[in-house]
Amino acid sequence: MITRIVALAWLLAIQVATCTAADLHCLWAVKGARNTVYLFGSLHLLPPGTALPAEVMRAYEGASTVVLEADVTDPTIQAATLERAMLPAGQTLASALGPDLYARYAAAAKPLGLDPALMSPFQPWFAVTMVELAQLASLGLQPEAGVEMQVSARAKADGKRIEGLETVSEQLSLLAGMSMSEQRDFVESSLEEFADAPRKLDVLVQAWTHGDAKAIDAAGVDAFQAYPALHRRLVTDRNRRWVGTLARLLDERDDYFVAVGVLHLVGRDSVVELLQQRGYTVVQQ
Repeated sequence: MITRIVALAWLLAIQVATCTAADLHCLWAVKGARNTVYLFGSLHLLPPGTALPAEVMRAYEGASTVVLEADVTDPTIQAATLERAMLPAGQTLASALGPDLYARYAAAAKPLGLDPALMSPFQPWFAVTMVELAQLASLGLQPEAGVEMQVSARAKADGKRIEGLETVSEQLSLLAGMSMSEQRDFVESSLEEFADAPRKLDVLVQAWTHGDAKAIDAAGVDAFQAYPALHRRLVTDRNRRWVGTLARLLDERDDYFVAVGVLHLVGRDSVVELLQQRGYTVVQQ
């Protein structure tokens, strides 16, 4: 559910190109002793009507269980998010950000129809997430069309199990558990990328469409370059935790289809690299 939204936003576009037969996908097959675990690099928001590639759906169809970052069908997500997003009594978003950063936040929010005053009771991570989501919506992108929502809806219809690598509470703790200094860094980094996001969307979506892992990794490195602690908290540390779970799945008989944010599957200390370091054969499809 929650990840570095602005970095993932770079990997979306107003329109999604069609793959050719020669293209790879952001899909990796990991061979266990008796089964295969498929890893699909997810985009959390997509334009309505976007269909997932046939190769990806074949991997899904052969799996008995779908595994997501967290179970997006959990009915407690919305209430839990709002509860964890509130500032302590007596604090405001303006006081948490300081005058300069708050002014930049307000300047980004207002053109999207968001009233900064309505965000006053909320923590900075939540307030800037709302701005990012509003920007993506203005570009025609919707979470309902994203990979997780598509896959979970199909899995429910097909009677497949849906599991999460993390609980909703654990995901919320990634951002709600940040110190106020870390949250200001999160807002700062988000706003730095905000103005240039549409241009990067148009260019970098091709990397995801054609399974260009190197280009996707370069985008992620660029997004987090000035904020290594944030990258470690939101990406690297989670990768290391997830690999233990995936290794257990690779000891089972049934195939699994795992969909996580694509930045978790590319580059140094990615899930793919960490599995390879454990001796597993991981092949991009």
